[in-house]
Amino acid sequence: MIAPQNKILTNPFILYAITWIGVLLVYQLEWSHLCPKLSVGYRLFLLSTCFISLLLGLATHQKRYFSYNPLRVINFRTCRKVIYWLLLLLFLEIIAARGIPLLSYISGNRETEYTDFGLPFLHVIVVNGLMICVLYSFYGIISTEDKTTKKYGYKNMILAILPFFLMFSRGGIMFCILECLILFLMSRQRISKVLFKLAAIFTFILFGFGALGNLRTDVEGVKSMILEFGKATEEFKSSCIPDEFFWTYIYIATPLANAQHMVDQNPVVDIDGACFRDFAVFELMPDLVSKRISDGKNMQRQEMDKILDAFNVASVYGRTYKYLGWWGPVYMFAFTVFFIFITIGLIPRNSPFYVLGIVEVCMVIVMNLFDNMFVFMGLIPQPFMLILLSLKYRKHRAKQNSAGQCAV
Repeated sequence: MIAPQNKILTNPFILYAITWIGVLLVYQLEWSHLCPKLSVGYRLFLLSTCFISLLLGLATHQKRYFSYNPLRVINFRTCRKVIYWLLLLLFLEIIAARGIPLLSYISGNRETEYTDFGLPFLHVIVVNGLMICVLYSFYGIISTEDKTTKKYGYKNMILAILPFFLMFSRGGIMFCILECLILFLMSRQRISKVLFKLAAIFTFILFGFGALGNLRTDVEGVKSMILEFGKATEEFKSSCIPDEFFWTYIYIATPLANAQHMVDQNPVVDIDGACFRDFAVFELMPDLVSKRISDGKNMQRQEMDKILDAFNVASVYGRTYKYLGWWGPVYMFAFTVFFIFITIGLIPRNSPFYVLGIVEVCMVIVMNLFDNMFVFMGLIPQPFMLILLSLKYRKHRAKQNSAGQCAV
């Protein structure tokens, strides 16, 4: 077994501070005229939350509240059975949809959006269940040195991630990769050496991401259309920085730019009881719940004020300001702290799902940079599913212990 670790990157609070400080630094590059100046209010709020998160991170780090341990009992066979059941449910969805999104896309049928694929509620179980299976398989792989066990784990990973290609779900593939990356970084003894290698690989990937984006958007005779579309500054255009990296900048900066734009467009917010109600329903509850609570008339999610229609995300804090003014982001940060403690606190440390729970919480924290993941059904069910699996595991262990005592 690989020796247990307790790394800083295991801590969601420290990860929160690192990621948001990174966003602030990227935003300060000011490569686009689309991005408004960041107000003193938003600077103060984000820096304050980063400072509080660092304090919470240091406190919990010393107490080893968040820690990585290798998987002791690797149950790949049960994981394989779960994958088969999920594939069966996916097959039912394919029958209901009368087609496979990837094949439809390849054949040139672009009329049906791949995002519409799947049956209500059932699709949530399939997608989130497969992501957990991918993560659990990878967890088992890095927890053992046995080649036969690793081989079985890799087969599980392929089986679990293949459906995302069939569903043409680029977001699902990205989530699986990021979750495994977070878990991998948690398990490393010497993180500095790994980070240097990853930084080089990540830079190459970002360049490739921008290059593919240019290939998709450029027209004959006109190159780097993203510079015009994203209103790149003359300073950036005349710099030696490759145009491909502008894609990364615009994707990281525009969520915060939209959040700031909503403050600029709504300098005064009238707050009443309905505002608190709508904030709680639409920003703190998953879509699956809020859609059934809302009447569609008196209760509606706030519309987003966007700097450009194509950029339609505003981080976890964006819409909150339109409900409650600056109290909206403050309450959302408080809810984030609550979410971290409660989620991890409900999973016992001796559970095989404890480390996976930390990964999922860290994933929510990172993706909150772009949009509100607390309402997104493609990610938020996973921590709750792990809590339920932990409860089932605890009952199973209790039955085993009781049977052992009776036998004695």
